[in-house]
Amino acid sequence: MIVICLIYSSIILLANTEGIENNVEELKKELEDKHQAAVNLKIDIDILERNISSEEAACNDTISQLRKIQNILLDKIKKNDQVLAALMIKINDEQLKHEEMEVKLKKIYQELELVGFVYEIIHQDAIVLLDRRKNGTALECQVVLNALDTDSADNIFNPRALSARPLKTTKKFRDIMVLKSQINLAKLEETKLQLKYTELAMQRDSDKQSCDLKVFDIKELISFTEFVLEHSHNTVETIKSDLEVSVVLSESLSLEIKFGETLLHTVTENIRKFRKLKESFEEDELCYDRIQNWSM
Repeated sequence: MIVICLIYSSIILLANTEGIENNVEELKKELEDKHQAAVNLKIDIDILERNISSEEAACNDTISQLRKIQNILLDKIKKNDQVLAALMIKINDEQLKHEEMEVKLKKIYQELELVGFVYEIIHQDAIVLLDRRKNGTALECQVVLNALDTDSADNIFNPRALSARPLKTTKKFRDIMVLKSQINLAKLEETKLQLKYTELAMQRDSDKQSCDLKVFDIKELISFTEFVLEHSHNTVETIKSDLEVSVVLSESLSLEIKFGETLLHTVTENIRKFRKLKESFEEDELCYDRIQNWSM
């Protein structure tokens, strides 16, 4: 009976030993798988980190280039504003000049109207006196006719945490406990790496969205700045055109003033000549007055 019990116990021990050995192999395999999974995750994390750095650098470069474009556009707008300010000063100067010239021209026309009236009177008087002198010499007649000659001119306006609870066991099962502990640690490491990978993936997506948003905002700002620049350019061109017209008007007014001054001088000079001519007929007028008084 004792022999049978010993044999039975040996069979059970052998079976347990085989089971433990199989369990150890399975645990070793599981531990190896976990280590390999951690290695793979580290590789993936390293690749992901490099991709994040590369994409961040590319995003920063894109944003930098866009900001350079924006700054160039802003510089152009600033220069246009400076040009516009200078043009407005010139136009204001031209307008002030126009006002002064128009006042001067008005005064000239008033004087011309006055001397024109005087000219007509004296001219008529001189004609009458010349008609009366019929018996003068040819030389005297030519001098009188030259005094009556006058020049004529035209008017010009025009931008989770995990923990492994230590288990008390016999020495027989130490290998299994050690392996399980190592597996738990490997699981913990795998979980930590998975979390890190997930966080990095989320960071990558977030960074991409943030970059896309920044790029979109800067492009929108550039588009608006281009619109402002075009408007600024058109305004400068319009003011340039207005200034050209204003300069032409100033030249026209200047010519008109010169013409008016010349005409005023000519008429005034002719009046002086006609008055001098009348003085030469003083004796004739006295004579005719005497005759007229005598006849009355």
